[in-house]
Amino acid sequence: MKKILLVSPLYDSELSMYVVAGNYEKTTNSRLFDGAKASIAPLHLATIAALTPDDIEVKIWDEQVHGLFDESVDTDGYDLVGVTGYSVHFKRAVKIASVIRQRGIPAVVGGCGVTSAPEYYREHFDVLFIGESEYTWPQFIEDWKAGHYHKEYRQITKPELSDTP
Repeated sequence: MKKILLVSPLYDSELSMYVVAGNYEKTTNSRLFDGAKASIAPLHLATIAALTPDDIEVKIWDEQVHGLFDESVDTDGYDLVGVTGYSVHFKRAVKIASVIRQRGIPAVVGGCGVTSAPEYYREHFDVLFIGESEYTWPQFIEDWKAGHYHKEYRQITKPELSDTP
């Protein structure tokens, strides 16, 4: 059985939660959920996991909860690692991809960051997902299982909500 690991990069809450009274200012008390490891679940990765056929095992690594994905993380048995994120995650996503690719595992990326600026991600990832993934992820999985896939999957149209698990 093939195995996929999906990674949600750590974000700096001081950079991410700083909108105050309509102004973009950094606050000193940006941690909204004191004591919580994460303020939201990585729903985007849960959606990708749900779009993946049952004959592939999928695990989710949320750096906010599990800690940094670095050289110490055991990736034995994984055939593919997917990373997501916004533009603020770019440096973390590239670091994760570097760790993965050094081990000979293909690294794919999706999310708002790569969708808004794919040119920054191309040299760091094996496959880019641009736009929503309800239709492109299943196509990629089919291609990947067949032993060939494209460097980029682009979904232009918005998916029907009924197609989103």
